[in-house]
Amino acid sequence: MQIVLLHRVTGESRIFLTLVCLVLKWVYTFVNLNQEKMEKKLFQPHYDRAFKRMVVEEYLTSGSSKMFLLRKYNIQFKSAIQTWMRILGYSDPGRQPQKFNFGKIIITSLPKNKKNSDADTTKLQKRIFELERQLEDEKLRSEAYARIIEKAEKEFKIPIRKKPGTK
Repeated sequence: MQIVLLHRVTGESRIFLTLVCLVLKWVYTFVNLNQEKMEKKLFQPHYDRAFKRMVVEEYLTSGSSKMFLLRKYNIQFKSAIQTWMRILGYSDPGRQPQKFNFGKIIITSLPKNKKNSDADTTKLQKRIFELERQLEDEKLRSEAYARIIEKAEKEFKIPIRKKPGTK
């Protein structure tokens, strides 16, 4: 695509023509890239059933990787062999779920240490007492805030709390 502009170029029109040429280059590049992509998408190779079976059997018998076979036969789809195996009724030994043997699990109990458990118990009791006190303080604070809001709503006659069901 070639565009020839014959025009006497002055200072302001030179900038305009430069921008027009740049935009035209972008459009030309975009159109060409899209045409190439569409041509690639339109060409999707079709493999016959015998070829698919041969590749799948070679994968299962030779121990070659799927990627090796894809490159060897120039197959463009990464999941082609897996899909063909499913369609043709083959099972992939590499994808078998592992079975767990629960008979090998051994349950052991931790040894009990009386000295540490007594110290830990007192520490935990102190911590529980502190947390209960903090909870009581927060309940009182929450009640105080609720009363302040109620009083403000009555005095100023404006709704402060969010109504249920609003977004």
